[in-house]
Amino acid sequence: MASTRDTRSTASVVHTSFKTTSPVGLRHDILPMRLYHKAKRLGVWDPRSIDFTQDILDWQRCTQIEKESLISTTALFVSGEESVTLDLLPLMMAVAREGRIEEEMFLTTFLWEEAKHTEFFRRFLDEVAHDSSDLTRYHGPSYHKLFYEELPKTMYTLLEDSSPRAQVIASVTYNMIVEGVLAETGYHGYFNMLDRGNIMPGLKQGLGYLKRDESRHIAYGVFLISRLVGTRCITLAYC
Repeated sequence: MASTRDTRSTASVVHTSFKTTSPVGLRHDILPMRLYHKAKRLGVWDPRSIDFTQDILDWQRCTQIEKESLISTTALFVSGEESVTLDLLPLMMAVAREGRIEEEMFLTTFLWEEAKHTEFFRRFLDEVAHDSSDLTRYHGPSYHKLFYEELPKTMYTLLEDSSPRAQVIASVTYNMIVEGVLAETGYHGYFNMLDRGNIMPGLKQGLGYLKRDESRHIAYGVFLISRLVGTRCITLAYC
């Protein structure tokens, strides 16, 4: 049971009931609420509490080629995290308009974690690499296509069209491609590279937290797509 509301236009949105004061209450058995409870236990880490003391020493010992590799990789990750932080709100609004309070509750932790990921990588660039240059030089054509164009386009479409088809396309782009294919595999490779070199313990610790957060985000994406596709016949042709 979702909260009932008038959604004929954003100017006339009113609530006519609330799930928390209905006989149904909150459903703690569904995946979004289980992820919400897990995020409360595991997602409370502070990017500013990570100790970069050894990372700074390791950085000083790195060759120029190694420094370039670390900066270029981090530049891709930090902008990616900023992008997903900027672009998540339309999905949250679409879910909220449908009165899916349990999903919205989880998505509040989702957005908070993306913001922390952005802060974490920028802190590494500021305090370890001491790099304040224009790092967009590392954003190639394919990166531009996805993060500058496709991701915001599919997400912000939801402000005008929050149909099941539009939500599936947005979630596939955000949760499956950006987070599942790129972030999850990228963080895994980055972590393993640092681990093999036995360097950057602070950066490695943060990556461990990020990987744990992202696993919840991807799990929600699978849930959302399954819910939408499982209840409606949706044509997903990208045209």
